[in-house]
Order: sequence, then structure tokens, then C-alpha cells
Amino acid sequence: MLQALEYKDILADIEENDLLNDTIGILLARPKSDAGRSIVDNLPYYHHRSGKNINFYLPGYGAYWNNAYPDEEHIVSIEGTMWSFSYSMYAKFIEDLEKESRWKYSGESELILLDYHNKKLDYSKILVFHLDAMLQDKTITSVNSFFEKVFRYFAQNSTIEKFRNRVGFKTLGQVTLDTILEKLPFNLGTLFVKAKHYVIIDEAKR
Repeated sequence: MLQALEYKDILADIEENDLLNDTIGILLARPKSDAGRSIVDNLPYYHHRSGKNINFYLPGYGAYWNNAYPDEEHIVSIEGTMWSFSYSMYAKFIEDLEKESRWKYSGESELILLDYHNKKLDYSKILVFHLDAMLQDKTITSVNSFFEKVFRYFAQNSTIEKFRNRVGFKTLGQVTLDTILEKLPFNLGTLFVKAKHYVIIDEAKR
């Protein structure tokens, strides 16, 4: 997982690493939320695990800040480097993301997956997972097990477009449970007992 203090940091990192076509993950989770606590506890592991399969960015989190932000909180050490969290920068990232797309923040922990191609982030087909809700009603047993399934799926160089084609979508909109149960790999479909937790939507600006 990679730090993304601001929205522009994602674009800069993509350009620096010469990515052409890839799936990008944006993980929005405050440290004290249901999902956030699990993520912070396992951040060193995710840092190594996700990099081999999918680029995950963590808005509001980062390292080497040198007390640049008055509200920064030290949360975890990764290979001897202290990572921190800033609520103000987390909120700033959300504001920037809402300006770049039609997506609106739910206020809860969300995992957003979208494709990068033609030197642009493609908001016309994004996957949104509502992690806190999935935990609270036991749709998933843990964030860890859910992320492992996501990592394995995208290790096959899948894109959101391929994912969309696999579940057989002709139009964008809310995914129904019946549509996905038998079509997703690694039994991923069995996680979604309520369709509200999993949405493929068009959030491109008009």
C-alpha cells in the first residue's frame, strides 16, 4: 500500500512508475473505524502484499512528514519508518476526489477500485465496497480475508472492465446477488449477501 497525502500524489506516483494500464485501489478508512483498526494493525503486511498485485493508495496516511501537519497521529512503523495519519489531509483528499468525479463519500470506510489507462484514471467503471457495513452485518468475517481475495483476483492482471464483462453486465448500475454468485473467482461472490455492499457504477464527470 502506498501513501497518498493528496489526490495529486496518486497521479504523480503513477507517472513516476510509468504505469500504462493497471487497476488502482483507493482505500478510505479512518484509523478508528471498524475497518480502519484492522487495516492499521496489518498495514506492514498489506504494504508488501498489495504491491505485487494491485496499487493500493491510502489517503491521509504517509511517512516522513516531520511534523508538517498539526493533527498528524503516529499509527504504525513499517520497516523502521513511522507512518502517520492526518484527518485534515484525509478530508482534503476526499474533497479533491469528489471534484474529479461524481462519486460522493459515504462517511464510512470504502475500497474504490478503478482502471488507469491512456494516462487517465477511468471513473466510468468503478467498483465500490462498503467495508464497515460488510463487517457489521457479517457479510465478511474480516478485512484481512476479504483483501486476500481481492489481491488474488487482481494478481491475474484483471481490470475493472474484465471484471464487469465477467459478471455479464450490459449496463452499469447496482450489481444483484443472483448475477454475481456463480461468476466470480475464488468464491468472491459468496461474500455479498446484500447487494448494497458492492456496486459497479459510472462516476465519470459529465
